[in-house]
Amino acid sequence: METQYFSFQGKAYIAERDASGNPLALRWLFDVSALSIELATETSEKTESWSGNRLTAAQINRSISANVSMTLDGGNRDNLALALFGTKVDVIGGTISGEVFPDMLVAGDVVRLKNENVSTVTITDSAPVTPVALVAGTDYNVIDAFAGLIEIINIGAFTQPFVAAYTAAAAESVVMFGQQAKDRWIVFSGINTVDNTPVKLDLYKVRLQPTQNLALINEEFGNFELAGQALFDSSKASDPALGGFGRLVTKVPA
Repeated sequence: METQYFSFQGKAYIAERDASGNPLALRWLFDVSALSIELATETSEKTESWSGNRLTAAQINRSISANVSMTLDGGNRDNLALALFGTKVDVIGGTISGEVFPDMLVAGDVVRLKNENVSTVTITDSAPVTPVALVAGTDYNVIDAFAGLIEIINIGAFTQPFVAAYTAAAAESVVMFGQQAKDRWIVFSGINTVDNTPVKLDLYKVRLQPTQNLALINEEFGNFELAGQALFDSSKASDPALGGFGRLVTKVPA
């Protein structure tokens, strides 16, 4: 007898859609520790008026919906762009000079450089004739080179504002809310771990929302949840083998 128990695991892929509603290149979302769909119908009920009990006599469906949620354990740049509705920007490095610090700094203040991933930092004061160089480790410290954070240790008799010069290496960024919501195609390629039979799910037109919580400091492995709705895809609905939302495909039993 064929088993009826199931426990799915597998890989989830996502793709943007072309103008015809078909998927472009799929991208594996890495480790997706939870993936679920929630189907719902909104109904209107008619209560009869002759029995004295106001019983439900008829019902019509007003709408149907399919909600999607998944938990992503991979914090790669593409996944973070999904989570933040972001655009990926390649930050080009270079040599920076003449970057003026805020005025009236005191010992213990931390200043953020305008660029990240910095090296060969030099800081001078604003003496009008011959600017005086501050000494690293005595007058200032680079406390985080990647973040570009400088701590002022000693203001001495220097003339402020201080001025920085440094080299910034290339970096990658994700600009939050840099793009509008897009319809995407989701594929789940998995197995039933009870009997190792394959299973596949296609969702043709999913509109995801940005994550509601991206934990930056925590004690466990990080993850974030993406949720959205599987929308009706009229380009597939006319084919009864596809339907308008998606389909779940399993192997024919031996």
